[in-house]
Amino acid sequence: MVTTPIPEVLTYLSLTRRPQRPWSLQLAQLHPLGRMGEIAEVVQAVLFLEKAAFVTGETVHVDGGQHAGRW
Repeated sequence: MVTTPIPEVLTYLSLTRRPQRPWSLQLAQLHPLGRMGEIAEVVQAVLFLEKAAFVTGETVHVDGGQHAGRW
């Protein structure tokens, strides 16, 4: 079985070092946590799954609650 992290909308700021564009700020306001995810947060989920040997066949939504249905 494969365990898969599913990242959702992420900020590109950590890769480009550019300020966020107005559309991304509006999108962040719609998010349950009031911000967009960071690439590092997806990496943390992957590292957790790498160590969690008893977790199998799961889809882990790395989306800060977006999958729970606020949209």
